[in-house]
Order: sequence, then structure tokens, then C-alpha cells
Amino acid sequence: MFEKTNGDLTYEAVNGLAYLDAVIKETLRCYPIAGFLDRVCSKSFELPPTLPGAKPHRLEPADFIWFPVFAIQRDPIYFYEPEKFYPDRFIEDPKGTLNSPAYMPFGLGPRMCIGNRFALLETKVPLAHLVSKC
Repeated sequence: MFEKTNGDLTYEAVNGLAYLDAVIKETLRCYPIAGFLDRVCSKSFELPPTLPGAKPHRLEPADFIWFPVFAIQRDPIYFYEPEKFYPDRFIEDPKGTLNSPAYMPFGLGPRMCIGNRFALLETKVPLAHLVSKC
């Protein structure tokens, strides 16, 4: 696994482990860090109706909005066979799965967790070290 680096665990070697990366991402999809994300509305906004014939929903400033991350990341609309642990979904279609707004283990947009890359690296290093010793 680390032949090119003489057995040393380097940053490049850890980031080159595509399947380990996919396993961690699939784990975060199945078991997100936060069960929900919350936001506060800053300006008036109208959400479209959820059903035909229903009225739209109006959000006003200071309204709280909760996004159920666990439920969204296990919704079959967004992920094929969502209850199945299938890391290959991140290898077969990395851009489609990772860029999906339904994949949000660290949040999305400008309020996304700033420590996400560090947290992923902090998870990969001990796992890569453990796997290299087995």
C-alpha cells in the first residue's frame, strides 16, 4: 500500500487511498455527525407548494428551519438503495454523489463546517496506519 513512500505514511499516500475515502464518505452518509442542521431565515422567502393545489409556505425573518440530514441522506429519491452500505457509489459516480445537495455530512454552503478536511484527514490517518499493519 505504501511501497512508493518506503512504508512511511505521507499526506499524498493517505489521500491516494480512494477506497478508504469512499468508505469514510459512505459511513458519514449512513451515520451523519449531526442528525439535523438548523438555520435562521434572514429575509422573507416563499417556498413552493409541496403538493398540487396546496398553498405556498412563507418564511419570515427570524424563523427557524431544520434540515433532517439523517432522513435526507437515506432517502431513495437521492441515493440508490440508501439503506445499503455501498462505498462504491462514491467511486462509480464521485461528482454526482458528492455534489448532490442531499449529501451534507458537514453541512452545505457558506455555513459548512470549516474543519471538514481536517476531520477527514484525522480519520483517514489512523485507519490507513491500522490497515497498513494488518
